[in-house]
Amino acid sequence: MQHLRHGRHLFNVLAVLLLAAALSPLDIIRAAVELTEKTDYLRQDYALTQENIQRSGGKTVHKTYEISFQDGRPYRKLVRRDGQPVDAKPEAYATSEERRLELLRELPKALDYTLEGEETIDGYECWVLFAKPKPGYKPPSFQTHFLTQMEAKVWISKKHSRMVRLDAQTVGPVSFGGFLAKLGPGTRIELQQVRVAEQVWLPSRFKMTYNGRVLFKSLSGEIEQLSSNFRKVSPST
Repeated sequence: MQHLRHGRHLFNVLAVLLLAAALSPLDIIRAAVELTEKTDYLRQDYALTQENIQRSGGKTVHKTYEISFQDGRPYRKLVRRDGQPVDAKPEAYATSEERRLELLRELPKALDYTLEGEETIDGYECWVLFAKPKPGYKPPSFQTHFLTQMEAKVWISKKHSRMVRLDAQTVGPVSFGGFLAKLGPGTRIELQQVRVAEQVWLPSRFKMTYNGRVLFKSLSGEIEQLSSNFRKVSPST
């Protein structure tokens, strides 16, 4: 029995090595992006609690929302502001879903990837990819322009082919709308995702630490979103 277990372990190790050898870093990131796109609609079946924290100019604003979907539209209800209960009604709100998906689709196009190794993150065995700007990349919109100045480290679950974590930062200035706005080097984006069901992975943490300017005013600060209490509230259609 012990020999059998050792044999199975050796087989699993060899299978992982062969799979890694067969897949290029670009294959790995493409597979994760494609699977996320295919299953993205499943996020509408879930409600969650989201804490939004903004820090700027020595001030912190902390809001807690209950998030849900109705007929495919996102709704949020403010339940706490700076730790104090709030009695508010649910309201439909505009999300950045299209921009998020556009950014996701551009990741394989905008960056060159190398395989740095393997690491266990949040209990998931992951491939670790390093990404840097691809020479000659032409962003399709101003929202994706910052990809031309971004380096990133990406953790992809081997078993699930999902992005578990992303840690990215700008390595040069990024202008938006000509001289109207500019992000400075060192602007950092951190993203973590969690598996809540068989094919459902949802963001659990997003943080952006930024410095830059709008017109002639300098801005710096942090935006952080912490999501938890994921619960299924409706079946997929």
